Amino acid sequence: PYTNWLLFAAMNEVFLLSVGAQWDPIRIDLALRKFSEWYVGDGWYADGEHFHFDMYNSYVIHPMLTQIWDVLVRCNARFNALDPKERLAIQIQRMQRFGEALERMIGPDGAFPPVGRSLTYRTAVHQPLAYLAWRKLLHAKLPEGQVRAATMATQRRIFADPSNFDADGFLTIGFARHQPSLGDVYSNAGSMYITSESLLALGLPASDSYWTAPAQPWTMRKAYAGQDFPKDYYIAN
Repeated sequence: PYTNWLLFAAMNEVFLLSVGAQWDPIRIDLALRKFSEWYVGDGWYADGEHFHFDMYNSYVIHPMLTQIWDVLVRCNARFNALDPKERLAIQIQRMQRFGEALERMIGPDGAFPPVGRSLTYRTAVHQPLAYLAWRKLLHAKLPEGQVRAATMATQRRIFADPSNFDADGFLTIGFARHQPSLGDVYSNAGSMYITSESLLALGLPASDSYWTAPAQPWTMRKAYAGQDFPKDYYIAN
């Protein structure tokens, strides 16, 4: 289908490219061109021809697009008229803008909106922030200590209820507790672990500035505490 599934096929091919195996540029070209068409602006992509207000920009679209362009740059792969370095820079800018939106959706208590399908992926919604932190690509508007404090608050908020885990310690189907009614036809115990996408910053050593920077209040905390906080502006690309 012409959805985010195109990116799964492209990810397979760039992996093969990255390890020097035979790869298919057509699968990559198709995914990149379709998502170029599906960009709706200000950091958001449609998941296909029509825009869906869900969080597949977090779960799949932004992280995979960024990784695909990154591999093409590192491998100096040119198979169409698109310039990988130029497109990677644009994609990072879009992902940074999307990260700003994610951070602003985190409430003062760490709660965030239960928007769209696949809510059972829980904190995977913050994968772009974790990825940007891990790759040292966070926008200057989002200091490391602020992003760390905000995303740790979401982890504590979501996983506070013990029913998130079964008697054997495995994740259950749910959002902020065991809520099987939130499951989709494709949901199973294994797919719940997509939430681990939000933990990418754990790839940084304990001595990294992401962990040692002083914690800072995030945007919602500042706003509702009566503190000054940055205004929000769209990006043109």
